[in-house]
Amino acid sequence: MDRFYLTFENTETATTKSGISIPVDYSFWPKVIKYFTDRSTSFLVECWDDEKEAIRSASGYGEKKEDIASKLLTFEGRLTEEFIHELINEPFDQEGKIKWFTLKLKQDDEYILCAAHYGSEFITGYLRADDKIFIEENLPKDFSLEVIYEE
Repeated sequence: MDRFYLTFENTETATTKSGISIPVDYSFWPKVIKYFTDRSTSFLVECWDDEKEAIRSASGYGEKKEDIASKLLTFEGRLTEEFIHELINEPFDQEGKIKWFTLKLKQDDEYILCAAHYGSEFITGYLRADDKIFIEENLPKDFSLEVIYEE
């Protein structure tokens, strides 16, 4: 069977008080994040320098890395039970959006999931057929999904 990865994103959005576009339905988040953290060993989080809650969270679990952009902060670390708990059970900030601008989960040296733009856009690493089925069964109806096969 050919190797493939997935991209999926929301098509219906809400707008936070600060003007950020986010999914109207985050019900998928706990199941999808748990599914991928069960296979992950480490993470990378990106957040903006004015996102105090996200910085506090990320700095408690990861080491700050060199800034990618002038206002984008990056933290990397090993996944711990405490951080997994926060990712699954306490992912939202005061505005109701995912508190981290980008969350990347790694299995050893390979990224297996990237949740970008506060959980509105995703890309996976290479998956198995059962992974695709799981994601399809757990995404809200307002998400589009694309399968991209390795050439």
